[in-house]
Amino acid sequence: MKNSSIAKILSISLFFSCNVVYSSPNNIHLQETVSSTSTQQDGVTNEDVLKYLSEKYSNEISSLGLTEEQLNSNIYVRASLNDNFVFFSNLKQFLSVFFDLPNLQSVKLVKYNNYIGFKVKLAGRPATGFALYQEDNEYFLKGVINDKGLIAAENIEEEGLVFNSYYSVAFVVFNKNGVKY
Repeated sequence: MKNSSIAKILSISLFFSCNVVYSSPNNIHLQETVSSTSTQQDGVTNEDVLKYLSEKYSNEISSLGLTEEQLNSNIYVRASLNDNFVFFSNLKQFLSVFFDLPNLQSVKLVKYNNYIGFKVKLAGRPATGFALYQEDNEYFLKGVINDKGLIAAENIEEEGLVFNSYYSVAFVVFNKNGVKY
């Protein structure tokens, strides 16, 4: 990936929201956020929101043309530079975040060799999105999509940037649905 591509990855989340979450391995441990179940006694968790949204937007997600087997496949992300890939959610839950974004106009499935991607169009903004690398029945968040096509992460640092970009989008949706950090 070219140096200019890193800037493109970071800017993807800006197309979705002005409320971008910035993180570094020194001040936020996204691994804990990603893999945690409920740490709140009476609160809503990320996992709760993903389950709720995947049911709420089940028809919209099904209209993308993915099989039930694909929708139930695991998504793995690299939450920090120090971690291997960790489980995030299933594909249906991963996609549900997009359908709860404000000013959503469309979500489209795009395919690039061993990648499947999702272009998200919001009112007044160019379509951008994220790409998952498929290996058997598992998916790994490893790329972003812009108007020129797929930008695939080529190393650990770039994979972490792709996740941070996705998570900044998801964070807005989690917050909107009552998750307190």
